[in-house]
Amino acid sequence: MGTIPPSQLTMAILTGGQGTRLGGLEKGLLRKDGQTLVERLLGLELPRAEDLLVTDRPQPYRFVAGRARVVPDAVAAKGPASGLVAALQAARTPWVLVLPCDQPDLSAGVLEPLLEPGAEVRCYRLGGYLEPLPGLYRGELGERWRPLLEGAPGLQRLVTGVKLEALEAGPAVAVALRGVNTPEQMRALGVDGGS
Repeated sequence: MGTIPPSQLTMAILTGGQGTRLGGLEKGLLRKDGQTLVERLLGLELPRAEDLLVTDRPQPYRFVAGRARVVPDAVAAKGPASGLVAALQAARTPWVLVLPCDQPDLSAGVLEPLLEPGAEVRCYRLGGYLEPLPGLYRGELGERWRPLLEGAPGLQRLVTGVKLEALEAGPAVAVALRGVNTPEQMRALGVDGGS
């Protein structure tokens, strides 16, 4: 079927979340190898997306100005589903590659298999469980999902009932999908609180 051309693709990084298990640290500003996690994702060698977005409160992410637009979550304090919907609604292209900021080992090699059009959502399945992030989403889903946010749905609920394709995550992909949610995971993944 082929890869989605850059003119049809937005890359969105979800940075929201309160970081409660990390003592309130802003996940996107955590550092690995001297870069914030957001900077690492913006620097991935992917086919160039037409549009780049970071979803969250604008203030902490002023440093992305000129490289990405910062858009607020669709509804405050509703979790990653709200950031996802905000990204889909703000996108200027029909397809949106949505990345969580807290997976510091994501790489182009992990993301490229997701960049094929077809299903409304294309993501990974790991150990029998669906992993909605990272994922490729049809932008028009933002309008369909926006009314669901009042009930604080999880990502799993949003993707129920859409045309979905889940790729089986092999061992290398499984390693890249590890997230930073606790101080122990920060240490294990070589991430620090930054400054």
